[in-house]
Amino acid sequence: MNFNLLKLIKAFFRACLPSRHLKTTSPTQRTDHHNARLRARDPGRPVNTTQNTTIDAGVQSGKPQSTIGLPGTTTPPPPRIKPQGRYAKSKMQQWSTSYMSRAELAELFNLIHAVLEHVPYAICGLAALHDYELTDRQVNKVSIICPRTSRKNVMGWAATKGYEVDRGSIGIPTSDGLVRKVRVKFVERGFEDLQRGRSTCSNATVLSIASLLDNVAAGWLDNKKRDDERALLVIANDIFACLDRIAASRESVDPRHLPTFLGEAFFADFTERYANAGTEMTRAGIDVSAVLAKHHAAASLREHDEMLRQHGLHGDTAPREPRGQFEEVRASVYTIREEDFPHEASVRRMPTMPEPSKYAYQRANDGFPGPSSRRNDSTSNNVIPSLAARRYAQPKPVEKPDGNWI
Repeated sequence: MNFNLLKLIKAFFRACLPSRHLKTTSPTQRTDHHNARLRARDPGRPVNTTQNTTIDAGVQSGKPQSTIGLPGTTTPPPPRIKPQGRYAKSKMQQWSTSYMSRAELAELFNLIHAVLEHVPYAICGLAALHDYELTDRQVNKVSIICPRTSRKNVMGWAATKGYEVDRGSIGIPTSDGLVRKVRVKFVERGFEDLQRGRSTCSNATVLSIASLLDNVAAGWLDNKKRDDERALLVIANDIFACLDRIAASRESVDPRHLPTFLGEAFFADFTERYANAGTEMTRAGIDVSAVLAKHHAAASLREHDEMLRQHGLHGDTAPREPRGQFEEVRASVYTIREEDFPHEASVRRMPTMPEPSKYAYQRANDGFPGPSSRRNDSTSNNVIPSLAARRYAQPKPVEKPDGNWI
């Protein structure tokens, strides 16, 4: 009885519920189902049966995929799109990397100025050195510096001119049909304190020699963190070239334009490495003894505060030195290429100056010898002792008068 009742219930539900059909693997299954629904809703509506269908038979069988059309169609299969890889090809890979002559560089400078003349900017780095004819290294791209607040304006105006914009760089086409790379770097603060001027070969805005010297000094610190001695040697020659140009112009340098160059991190280490650094800085109008005395006093104050903290006391906190604008650039400050490295490790020698008087650099209480008192001949090891290792000059013994003459 119970068995017959169960069979009756199954038969009832089988008659009421639609039967389940096995899933078909036909490539036209979805098309047939769609056309059947259209005919059921609107019997008078014509159904387009000239569509092509792509099946994945090649995937299932391990053979190359094929594209077939429905029976009775004359439409050829669509062309197959070749895969481009996971990531799209960067636009910068298509930009030119060939070196530019001075005329081509001037043309690119004018194109940059035509786009950004109403936006604060300045050409910096190797291109600026080439503009002042301070280096013989070749240029294949240009770097400009802008305040971070104008980032959208710079990229927006470049895009409106039809130039390619890709990851912080702008591709500008020139008259020779090549697309040149212009790298845009941004400073967080202090852009208004940078000294700028007109380019010597175009209408573009370029960093002045003083601000360019600070830019190169920041690049020296950046490469020092990487322990790249060859890059430090190349940048040292650029620094000496800027100092020589400032000395030749006989113009006074405002210390406000050299926050990185006069900072303790750069100034003390650079004068220790190169014996003629102090002399060239003095020629450029920089008071080397005063700067070193300031750094020595700050170092002594830090040591005193550290000693007090070790004994649980609090002393006078040494004032922090403000960082320069270029030290906060997120991208590389000053890029050195492999071909820029010299074949021989040597620093360019500047013309020697007359030896000043032995009293020219003496101070009452600092005890720092002047730059002229350092050895600058070919036999020196080109290294200056550190501040901690310097010793004050011992006074000469005074000859006491003989008491017999009284």
